Amino acid sequence: MSKMQKCLTGFLWAVLAALTAGGAVPPEIERPPQPFLVELLAQERGRWKFESPVGQELAHPGRVGLYAAGAGIADRVGLLLENPEFPGDRSRAEWKEITPEPDGSGFLIREPNFSMRLRLQPGKDGEIPAELSEIRLGPAPAGRWNFTGLYLRVGGSYRPLELTGPNGSFKLQTGRVGSVFKAGEPVELIAVRRVPAPRRATLILRDYYSGAELSRRPVELTGRVVKLPAEPGRFGSFEAELLTADGCSAKLRLTRIPAPEKVAHEKSFMGINVFQQQHWYYSYQLPLFAAAGIRWVRPWLHWENTWKMQEPERGRFDTSALDAMLRRLALHDQKLEYIFYNCAPWLVPGRSTEMTPLDAEQMKLWEAYVGRIVRHCSPQVTDYEVWNEPDLLAGHNPAFSAGFYAKLTRRTAAAVRAANPAAKIHTLSHANVREWLEAAGDAGVAASTDVVTLHTYAPAEYFVRRELARQKLLDCGGFFGKPQYFNEIGAAGYDGCPEYSGAFPGTSEKRQAEQLVINYAQAMHFAGAEGKVFYFCSLDPRDSRDPSGRTWDSSIGLLYLGLQPKTAFASLAATAKLLDGRTCLGRVEVNDAVRYVAFSGGRAVVWSDVPGVSVKASELGCAPGEAIGVFDLFANPVASGRAEDMTIDLSRGPVFLTGSETPGRRAAAERNAWMAERGRVAAAERQVGRVRPVAMTRNSTAEAAFRIPAGSRVEVRVPEGFPAAVEEEAPDGLFRLKLRAGDSSGAGAIRCIVTLPDASLPAVVRTIPVMVDRTTLVEDGAFDNGSLDEYQLAGPEMFDPAEGAMRLNGPFGSRTHLHCRPPYRSDRPLHFSVRLRGRLSPGVKLSFNVAFFREGWLGTWSPAAHGENSIASEAFRGRSSAIPEELAEWTTVKAVLPAGILNAPEARAIFFLDIRGGRPGDAIWIDNLELYQEREAVK
Repeated sequence: MSKMQKCLTGFLWAVLAALTAGGAVPPEIERPPQPFLVELLAQERGRWKFESPVGQELAHPGRVGLYAAGAGIADRVGLLLENPEFPGDRSRAEWKEITPEPDGSGFLIREPNFSMRLRLQPGKDGEIPAELSEIRLGPAPAGRWNFTGLYLRVGGSYRPLELTGPNGSFKLQTGRVGSVFKAGEPVELIAVRRVPAPRRATLILRDYYSGAELSRRPVELTGRVVKLPAEPGRFGSFEAELLTADGCSAKLRLTRIPAPEKVAHEKSFMGINVFQQQHWYYSYQLPLFAAAGIRWVRPWLHWENTWKMQEPERGRFDTSALDAMLRRLALHDQKLEYIFYNCAPWLVPGRSTEMTPLDAEQMKLWEAYVGRIVRHCSPQVTDYEVWNEPDLLAGHNPAFSAGFYAKLTRRTAAAVRAANPAAKIHTLSHANVREWLEAAGDAGVAASTDVVTLHTYAPAEYFVRRELARQKLLDCGGFFGKPQYFNEIGAAGYDGCPEYSGAFPGTSEKRQAEQLVINYAQAMHFAGAEGKVFYFCSLDPRDSRDPSGRTWDSSIGLLYLGLQPKTAFASLAATAKLLDGRTCLGRVEVNDAVRYVAFSGGRAVVWSDVPGVSVKASELGCAPGEAIGVFDLFANPVASGRAEDMTIDLSRGPVFLTGSETPGRRAAAERNAWMAERGRVAAAERQVGRVRPVAMTRNSTAEAAFRIPAGSRVEVRVPEGFPAAVEEEAPDGLFRLKLRAGDSSGAGAIRCIVTLPDASLPAVVRTIPVMVDRTTLVEDGAFDNGSLDEYQLAGPEMFDPAEGAMRLNGPFGSRTHLHCRPPYRSDRPLHFSVRLRGRLSPGVKLSFNVAFFREGWLGTWSPAAHGENSIASEAFRGRSSAIPEELAEWTTVKAVLPAGILNAPEARAIFFLDIRGGRPGDAIWIDNLELYQEREAVK
């Protein structure tokens, strides 16, 4: 290139830079009814390619149509870019102009967080058609602006470029993100019509939850933009359809919710977990959830609240994104549950910022950072959570153990309290690992804890059964009586994709809306008067239409991509309206199907676990003469009258009951008795030491001992065929068992029942697994403990005392897990055995499985299966035993995984039972479950 060419090129780039530089928004520019990128994301849902797992990077593989009204020659494109903290504020917005590419390829729009190419087409019918291609969208933190409007300059003036809509002829929209209207606000649609489109149409409004048609009327589309009133007359989620005589249709979802109550933060229990992709949560989502009555916000794990974003390089500290979030929260009167999660990359170079234990010097830097953030956020922020799901992280890095977590919480709590003595420390953030929770209790985490935080995704019908086992571990770990925040509950909901619904049954919007109401209430039954519940999460993390992104939780958000609320958004607002700020009194099981959770002020949520059920108000305990009201899932009144005359229909989902205090009195009495019994059990359990498995060799001796109070009595039960002789000793303060192994390998569990000197306390049971030249990966497969405490339950599992076995009833659809304590050794065979009895209808899929992990998943072995099995990995195929069709009598099924199959010397093992299909009346009993390795290595 010559010197002159270089100068000319430099001049052209300087001109281009000047033309594309930002400036004030011209006064003639009108803001579009919908921010451009919000509308684009929603319109093209199902077509986006997710180039990062949770949607931070999106690409559109095709072309998207647009048009500008009028005719003429366009010479420039304009972008309206808004400050994410101040959507709609043109004084803080920026205007950019773009000239055509010199090669005639159109206009190249390129910003740090989005890029696309705009090509114009020959004008016709008084319009300038255009199309977008090469669309790539990045995460919100990558850029400074929200892409709000796209304009075309023709003849010196700018005209908006409109998306054509799915049918290319006309579209429906509203003037607000999410199309959410509160009580008292007029519901108004905007019909945008292209020139050739028909002028006459029919406007139809349907209730999305029930499918009922609410109204139908003819409308005249007299201009290019027509405003159409569309008042549904009730709360809920709705679908508006504009239909022409030739069958052309445009549809729009809209939501109408009650106006939220003004509830003090400390009294409110309504929370939400943040998720975001192309827009900062605080731009558009935060006002939506504030309108729905959300008073508490829990942030995501990798953005404005993390050290790695605030100080990516040592000494370069920037809290501008955090500060914007805090200002927006204050504007909408919401509180933040701050999460301390992720270290700065420079603190742990080359290692995980999420699960690297800190040494002494790193811990000092961490404490300094914590203090700095707490001082920065005070007095606005008062609640600080220490890490997220450390129990799961410990499974990936054993060094990030419960012991290290106890140290981390202790040091973090001290730093927080030094900076703000009024702050509350939230700990555990527990997902599901039982052994970790037990170890965290032993390590003293409770001493640093003001609030316990818990995660559960249990369905409503199994929520309580799954939670009870964890609550006992919490009580015994020193957490009894502390407030609990269920800061992750959730259920999936996605309509319009049969493939997703088939792969993940029970994931409709309808079910999600019902589950939300029930589980907010059930979580509060455990959480206590100072507890709170945070739904997870605000926005779908993936698009469930994309086969590569379909998972059980890909549709767990309350908003679709493009910020369209799901039906559950309306039931969230109803829950806040009718329940928030009231004390949860307790949960009652009225009969085999009907349950309710009562709140102060004569409020309750009532539902049935069985479809098609109704219940008399008197069965709920409502007193004669009480005037009660019944409201549906969305806070619409559906019935009212005297309690003795009322029968409540539960066939259409859960309902809210108002006006009766008596169900609450029963609920409070039952909960108070339950809590008192929990206190007695916890007091008893803490007086008796823990036990650990005992590993022995043939003909060896060993001891097992645990602490007991002086004066205790111990009954020892040794199972038949136990592989060792047992002698008892009980010096003061200690109970000791002397064990002598015989000539054979084997395993069994000794059950010790401790009666304490304090007769007001219940007996304590300690079970000691003993292994003789054997490593047992399942400790209580014979269910000698009389419980399923060793297992992570999906919900339908139950212990059948008549059979002394685990039982599951059909129809089936669950997966039961057990995290094996000992590691699996690949140089030895792995033996499996189980006894089964049951009734299984054709088509049931039942499998017993072992998944192996070592720095990631290594594979899954299915030792026994009934029906088609797609769970086993290729390397393990052909090594399963078939479970027979006929199981009327107890049947033993065995299998062996030979040594040397797994490509790793050692691995962590997770056992799981998966069962699907069937019908009512089916059942399976499981007993004598064994998974073990003999001690001798294969030579």
